[in-house]
Amino acid sequence: MYSIKLNSQIKEYYSNLNQFTDKFSDFFNHMSYLSSSIKCDIENEENKSNEELDIWANRIKLINNIKDIEISFIILCKNEERCIERCLKSIFSESSNVDEVVVIDSGSTDNTKEIINSKFKETVLIETIWENDFSKLRNLGIKNAKKKWIFFIDADETLMNGSINNLRRYLKIIEWYDFNNVVISPNIINSNDHIIHEVKRIFKKDSGIQYYGKIHEEPRKDINLMGSELIFINFDNIILTHDGYKKEIIDLKNKINRNVNLLNEMIAIEPENPRWKYFLGRDGKEFMSKENYEEFLKKSILLCDTKPIFLRYKIRALSDLTGYYIDDIRLEEAKESLNKLEKINPDLSDIIYYKIFIMFIEYKKKCLDFLNELITFKNNRKNIEYGGIHSSYYHIDFLISRLLFELGEYEKSFSIIEHLEKREFGNYTKLYEKLYHSLSAYMG
Repeated sequence: MYSIKLNSQIKEYYSNLNQFTDKFSDFFNHMSYLSSSIKCDIENEENKSNEELDIWANRIKLINNIKDIEISFIILCKNEERCIERCLKSIFSESSNVDEVVVIDSGSTDNTKEIINSKFKETVLIETIWENDFSKLRNLGIKNAKKKWIFFIDADETLMNGSINNLRRYLKIIEWYDFNNVVISPNIINSNDHIIHEVKRIFKKDSGIQYYGKIHEEPRKDINLMGSELIFINFDNIILTHDGYKKEIIDLKNKINRNVNLLNEMIAIEPENPRWKYFLGRDGKEFMSKENYEEFLKKSILLCDTKPIFLRYKIRALSDLTGYYIDDIRLEEAKESLNKLEKINPDLSDIIYYKIFIMFIEYKKKCLDFLNELITFKNNRKNIEYGGIHSSYYHIDFLISRLLFELGEYEKSFSIIEHLEKREFGNYTKLYEKLYHSLSAYMG
């Protein structure tokens, strides 16, 4: 396979081929995630012989023979007057006349269709009914698409400028590779700056890929293989911005109730697939008892052990379970869960976050122990001391106030400070002056 190392060798020995090797360098540099099925081949470090280099040097020129890339942009929508114009503008601003834009509307009752018909007449609008199944809508879009490549974009997403041009370059290289079953994921940047790179949206129409799942649907070719047969590539410069999970929008559309109901249906259909259980635990947390939420996470983790393709759900479930134990102040169980997570993915930022968080809670518990020790000491001291910091133990009171502050008992802490100042034991204004100004600025 044409690898990163091979591209570097050709770049070094065939300077006249820079127009080709630069294209591949760009391709490799922006691949932020690759499925294991091709990762080893792409990252191969083996040097090639001069004869092999000659063969590859001639082969990469064939990329010029690949026809222009044609894309069907498919948008699912229902009552999206808030954002459909924004979404379509972001596509049309960069798409070419060889592309098409297809909107699958599942029963809008607002101005969505009017906006499309009046402002984007070149759009193919397909009207259907909502049957509580997102895969049905996506597969309807695949059926009606007329171009070679399909790119699904949700109505509450916006294509970042330059993304389509980047995609066209990379799809040419993917066609040159002649990859089978390839699915590409853009980077999706949510309104809270959380970036998702695993949502698979781009593939060939004639690949036989269809979507599966009523909610949190995923592309599959063979239903029973659950997507494990697909090659997955993510590019960091093909970017969608997404604002559909802002709280006010979730509340408006009642998304959580819908998701929970559909996920329960998927669990009934595929009870051994941890994907549905994990998402139900995540989306339906507020509807569950603490005990049920914990049980859902544990069941997800157990099911994930059956197949490597479920590893990402095991990582997420272990992370969520660790956070749950910390919130419930079950620190030993949190450490045990964290240890399992660290064995799977030691570089995950969640690990240092939870490690330090646990240490912080243990520090707070020590502060409480210190506080109780000081209070007990103070209550048991009746004699006046000579030679100490203060004969009436005001220094002990000061330390008690600091510990109360650390524990969030601010009213009690400042009550002691006020008493000490009245007794002319210190002036603490300067101690809290910075805090006062910072809080004032923060609170506005």
